Amino acid sequence: YQRVDGKVGRHDAYVRVTNGKSGKRKTGLHDSFKLTLVNKDGLEESVVTEGKYTNKFLDVKDLHFEIDPKNAEEMKIELGKRQGELNKRKQIEGGEYSLRRFRKEIKYDTTGKDLGVFRPGSYMAATSTLGDGPHKKAVKAVKWNQKKYDQWLEDMAANGGADNAFDMAQNARNEPGLIDWVKKEFRGEAPYVRIKWDIEAFAESVVTEAKKFYNTKEIAKMSNNAGDIVVDAKYAIQDLGAAYGDKVPAKELDKVLYKYDLELEDVMESVVTESKPFIITDFNAFILESKIYNK
Repeated sequence: YQRVDGKVGRHDAYVRVTNGKSGKRKTGLHDSFKLTLVNKDGLEESVVTEGKYTNKFLDVKDLHFEIDPKNAEEMKIELGKRQGELNKRKQIEGGEYSLRRFRKEIKYDTTGKDLGVFRPGSYMAATSTLGDGPHKKAVKAVKWNQKKYDQWLEDMAANGGADNAFDMAQNARNEPGLIDWVKKEFRGEAPYVRIKWDIEAFAESVVTEAKKFYNTKEIAKMSNNAGDIVVDAKYAIQDLGAAYGDKVPAKELDKVLYKYDLELEDVMESVVTESKPFIITDFNAFILESKIYNK
């Protein structure tokens, strides 16, 4: 837009230059100019004109949160121009350099490999310092109970979330009322540490419940665990391995356990979960809890 000397009515006059010379006075406009009255404040908004991103207030933060591939490329080009790059390829590289540094700083992507559009609701967005930013959706008030809590734990544990339970537990901050409910239900326990444990436990319970068959290695471990409680149970479970090989039906194992008054949990120890850095992980969680959330 170019401001033109004079006014139209009581408003300042601005024109969008589509052709011809931009220095003409209002009284000398000709057909190559298209006169458009606009609110002066509107000139500060982002505008895509003829494939070029022209917002002078563009910041790398805007590029980070962009979800449209075409707009994102135009933003990279504009940022590259400001760095003095002359051709399109170098301009895009310049924009991506700025984006890479910014995303490392906010812990969205510490590898520097994700230079694409922003992904609202992703794990990287949830654990970054800026979260979903302008894409954050309004959250409806939730009346928390055990059923709702279990559903939320399922979402947090899914798609590898359980492997990053400490980070995923921090999402509780974005759920109105959840922390207060956890404090009430589990009195005396640090809420974020409790949530971390529950996310891990939920994932392990899903693995256990989903089992329909057990392989030879699992049967061997379970027979040893059972033998520490009931010696005859050890041999009975070993017989299952001999009969079914590497695919022992879960229902057959249940029958043996029932016969010797054992629970699956009694023999599953160290089968579903091998040794984890339990103490160190939980100590870090406890320290964070103490310093930040229990002020």
